[in-house]
Amino acid sequence: MVASWDMTAPQSSSDYLKVLRTDLEDLVATAKERLAPLDPEALLQRPTPDSWSVAECPAHLMATNAGYLASIDEALRRSPATPGIGHTSFRGGRLAAWFIRQSGPEVPRKSKAPRVFAPKDADVGPGVVAAYLEQQREIDRLLVAAEGAGLMRIKVPSPASRLIRLRLGDAFRLMVEHERRHVLQAIRVLDTPGAGHA
Repeated sequence: MVASWDMTAPQSSSDYLKVLRTDLEDLVATAKERLAPLDPEALLQRPTPDSWSVAECPAHLMATNAGYLASIDEALRRSPATPGIGHTSFRGGRLAAWFIRQSGPEVPRKSKAPRVFAPKDADVGPGVVAAYLEQQREIDRLLVAAEGAGLMRIKVPSPASRLIRLRLGDAFRLMVEHERRHVLQAIRVLDTPGAGHA
């Protein structure tokens, strides 16, 4: 899974959304192939006592995504998209680019997830991967709904802090890059010698 985005130059909003949908499809395909077939024991096994299990990675993603999805859905309802009208190009913001890098797979320094987004025992049952895949369908639905919306004009709050507001296009990219980080983390856990396999 290689990131296919570039925030250094303006690009067509429609093309930007298509890239995001393609990246999301790639993540979903990987999760279906590598994570969905796992039995409960493999999902919950930890390579080390202080590391996350495979199941905790999608559980964390669902917790963080939930805040973005509610805000994006509300924003699109307030400012419905009109295909072919409105902002036709998108360029990511500099501050958003920093947040995205900190949340993505190539983060320079590891940090613990905020407690509110930390995986909870109740969220890592056998159905966690199926629930994660269901949430991906909701993300894709919102990406489709955003066609023709003002990706630069519409802003949504970060679930980490209501004081941080991101452009709609940046919020979508942050979600996808954050997902890439933790899907890859789940696969690393799965590929660790001694981890369980289905």
